[in-house]
Amino acid sequence: MSFGVVLSIVLVGALVLLVGSRMRRYGRLFATGHYRELADRLPAARTRALECAEEDGELALDDPRVIFTSAGLAVFVTIRREADVFVHHASVSTGAYTTQAVGRTFMVFVAERLGWEFDGVRFTYSPQVFHAEMVLDADGQRAWAGRVVEGGVADDVHARAMRRGQELEFAALMAAQGQ
Repeated sequence: MSFGVVLSIVLVGALVLLVGSRMRRYGRLFATGHYRELADRLPAARTRALECAEEDGELALDDPRVIFTSAGLAVFVTIRREADVFVHHASVSTGAYTTQAVGRTFMVFVAERLGWEFDGVRFTYSPQVFHAEMVLDADGQRAWAGRVVEGGVADDVHARAMRRGQELEFAALMAAQGQ
């Protein structure tokens, strides 16, 4: 067997392993059960973010506003008061390069589950993290805090979140900050 044939077999084998590993990872991320896991944990993150809106400080890893899912997704949810407004922030990451499909889909899902109105939300991304930010005045904050957030997850949750993520404008973080 020539060197070229052996090299071709090795490269094809490596490609098959890579594709298989990605398929398993995305299969876990986009599984309905993973969406349910995240949906079950977001109400506690929302409640804790409301409780801490007036506080400064860093998030501890065991804080309910910090969610690490079984499929490898990290989600952070915060609210901070700045003068007379409340700045809501959420971010989604896989801990490494986060693809558009993953970042957009889960950022939309998280924002919807937190009860955000998309009209005033600014979506941004960097290669590793997708962000969403919503700013509310005191009346808007009171209305948002009193809103009941949807709990159940339908079987078509992935298709709906992915479609919604493609409809929204995500600005590159570098461009959004003028860098």
